Amino acid sequence: MNTLIKEYGELTTDELYEILKHRSEIYVVEQKCIYLDMDDKDKESKHIMIFDDGKLVGYIRVMAAGVSYPQASFGRLTVKKEYRGLKLGRKLVETAMDILLNKMGETEVKIQAQSYLEEFYKMFGFKPEGDHFMDCGIKHIYMTYGK
Repeated sequence: MNTLIKEYGELTTDELYEILKHRSEIYVVEQKCIYLDMDDKDKESKHIMIFDDGKLVGYIRVMAAGVSYPQASFGRLTVKKEYRGLKLGRKLVETAMDILLNKMGETEVKIQAQSYLEEFYKMFGFKPEGDHFMDCGIKHIYMTYGK
């Protein structure tokens, strides 16, 4: 498996297609969440992709402060079903946090997490913020790091 990190303008057409297809497979088809995935934040994001034998199997995007929230953020964390349990999600979050904290110099990070992943994000130092809420039929919670 290999990991690629690219700015939006560095993505090839095929890479962008694979990212959008991958996110739709997981959020729209698997989780039955009907929403507009293309929110213009991709253009201001760093894209972290994990490939296995040329196939995109894991993904996360990283955003500087001011893109999604006043704090820096990451989102669209996805791992193909057949690759879950291999700690790729952990690798993606570790890579995202390294970029945000060590390369971009961010000090605070805010995410919108699906509630069932709350304990997962706590492993990275995130703390719940506010009450759980429904988004697209799925229970979520805001979580912050470094506040």
